[in-house]
Amino acid sequence: MSELTKRDAKKEELIEKTLLFVEKFGIKNFSTAAFIKYFKIGKSSLYHYFKSKDELLYEVYYYIAIEDLKEIEKDLYSLKTFEEKLERIFAFYLKEDEETLKFQEIFKEFLYLYSDYKNEKMQNFENEISKKMHNVLQSVFKEAIENKQIRFEALALTSPLIITAEGMLLHSFALKEFHLAKELKEYIRVLLILIKK
Repeated sequence: MSELTKRDAKKEELIEKTLLFVEKFGIKNFSTAAFIKYFKIGKSSLYHYFKSKDELLYEVYYYIAIEDLKEIEKDLYSLKTFEEKLERIFAFYLKEDEETLKFQEIFKEFLYLYSDYKNEKMQNFENEISKKMHNVLQSVFKEAIENKQIRFEALALTSPLIITAEGMLLHSFALKEFHLAKELKEYIRVLLILIKK
């Protein structure tokens, strides 16, 4: 194993351990001291890979999002219909199982504590995640257009659909009575009626 590969593997291991810690105790309770003590990691080892607690948590956020997008892309090949593919892309917003709800809560905490858009690293992560999500969604829309399932004009709705889903998620954080999955399912249902050929 090359030195670079070892470094990447160690960094990924620390990110995965941070995610485990956050899942168990929450972001609010995360501190490098508590993390180091919990996993019996050397302080210098942690700071060799991450300059600060914030940088580590940004990396965890990015890691979760990128891993989810990889899984989405993998799953899309086995799905047949345009509707199934949309449901898979937006599973984070539509599913209501315990794991998804837990990750929504982690995301909510992260946004609350770390939504510093003046931070260049965070901006770069957000831009990369957003571009990847947009590319995945566009490819699904283009395939449906080629298969004459939806109208060509529907391609212009990829960005607004992502923004709507994100807006609904944020709205659900602010209003407990707002039912994210139900509202987004209905929005997608109506959208499909309007764009189908």
